Amino acid sequence: RRNVVGYDNTILCNCMVPGLTSIDPHIENMCDTAALILDELLQKKTPERIHAFSPELIWRESFPKEE
Repeated sequence: RRNVVGYDNTILCNCMVPGLTSIDPHIENMCDTAALILDELLQKKTPERIHAFSPELIWRESFPKEE
């Protein structure tokens, strides 16, 4: 048996058998932040310089946690 990890944590990860362990980069948060930055730039404001996003590992059956 091989352990597999995917990326993006899409809905398909739950549809697979076994469920696919995946890294969730929180794309929605990145898009929201990008839209806010764009809005600030369009208003001639200076946006914050640093934006950090923390990915999250979503454990499923394809790469079970070791207990």
